[in-house]
Amino acid sequence: GLAPADGGEPRPFADRRVREAVQLALDVPALVATLGPAGGYPASQVIPSGVFGFDRSLPTHRRDLAAARARLAEAGAAGRRVTLDATEMNARVARAIAAQLGEAGLSVEVRVLPSAEFLARIDGSSDFYLFSWVVGPDAGEALRNFFHTRDPDRQLGTRNRTRFSSPEFDATIQEAVRIAEPAEKLPRLQAAVRVLDRELPWVPLYTIRSVRIHPAGVRLKNRIDAMLLLAELEPAE
Repeated sequence: GLAPADGGEPRPFADRRVREAVQLALDVPALVATLGPAGGYPASQVIPSGVFGFDRSLPTHRRDLAAARARLAEAGAAGRRVTLDATEMNARVARAIAAQLGEAGLSVEVRVLPSAEFLARIDGSSDFYLFSWVVGPDAGEALRNFFHTRDPDRQLGTRNRTRFSSPEFDATIQEAVRIAEPAEKLPRLQAAVRVLDRELPWVPLYTIRSVRIHPAGVRLKNRIDAMLLLAELEPAE
C-alpha cells in the first residue's frame, strides 16, 4: 500500500478504503463540465482508450455518496482534514473535487503551487494531488515507471511518487514488458491495469478531449500520445 517517504506516520490515504471512498465520492461527469468547451470524458482506468494495454472490461465508476461515507467510517477517516495539491492550471478542478469530497465527509484544503514546487512536494510529501500524464502508445513502460515498487538500483518505479508497492503488480508488469509478441503482451498489461483498478494508487478521473487550431491548408496526424510533431505536417487535401 501507500507509505510515507520518511518512514513516519502513515499518510491519510495509506488505507485503501479511504482511496475507495474518494473514487465513490466523485461525480466525474460534473468535473468534466468544469473543463470548458473542449471537455473530455470519464476514465474507467489509468490507461486511456486507444493505448495498448487498455482493458475494455473495466467499467466507469459511478458516484455513490452513501458508500463513500461508509468506507470512510470503516477506516476511521470521517471528518479527516487533508490537503489536495494542484497547479494553477488544475486549480478549478481541484476546488470542485474538494467540494465533492466534502459531501462525503473529507475536509479538503486545496493548495495551489507553482509547477516546480508542486513537483517537489508530490514526491513523497503530499497527502494527495491532482496529476495529468501522457502514457504513450504502449502502456508498459509508463506503468512500470509510475507504479512499480521503487528500486533505484534497477531503475524501477523511477516516477513512483506515492510509494505504492504491490508484489502482484510488480510481477505482472515485469512479465508484460519482457514480452514482444503483442497478442501475448496485451493480456499481461491488462492484468496489471486491473491490479491498479483494485488497489487505487491513483483514482482515474477523465481524459481531456484534444482540441487544436491550425491553418486550413495543412493537416496534422492524430496521435495516441497527443503530441504534435512538425515532421508529420502535411498539405491538406
